[in-house]
Amino acid sequence: MTKLQNGAKAVDFTFDTPWSESNDLYETLEGKKTILLFLRYYGCSLCQLDIAALVSESKTIESNDAQVLVVLQTEASFIREQLTQEQMPLTLICDPEHKLFDLYGVEAGKTQEDLISEEAMKKLAIAKEKGILNLGNKGEQLEFQLPATFIISPDGTIEYSRYGTHAADIPSPAELIELTLNVSVN
Repeated sequence: MTKLQNGAKAVDFTFDTPWSESNDLYETLEGKKTILLFLRYYGCSLCQLDIAALVSESKTIESNDAQVLVVLQTEASFIREQLTQEQMPLTLICDPEHKLFDLYGVEAGKTQEDLISEEAMKKLAIAKEKGILNLGNKGEQLEFQLPATFIISPDGTIEYSRYGTHAADIPSPAELIELTLNVSVN
């Protein structure tokens, strides 16, 4: 798999959300800085915690002319069972067949040990404290999927790329906000 680097053009793709079909990445980028985040699947408690943290900072992200797209290996129907569009200010992209993960070179680990880190264990403990349950993977998701983060300028240039080395290896919302401050919307 080819990994995308800073300065490369983001690969365009068509995507479905739980509430709309056939959206185009480049049309979605128009005029906004975009945080493109690849997580495992919606049922994963760690992923739910990360999404909740981004939701809590969504107003700050939006005020910085930025948006968040989260790619999940989850069927749209499963997400619709969990929440409504009004409850989700982020764009959740459903990629149950892993096509976008493959397109962007986002690999899965080989074993559960590839997901584990001290940071992942801390985040899992926080999720448990908050009552966030692992809802299971409900389908064909890759259980050992690793995350990736991209910041894309409105013209489609990748300004930041990070391929995770464990399940919790993504920038915090504060780090993502800081990273988007360095991206021009012109």
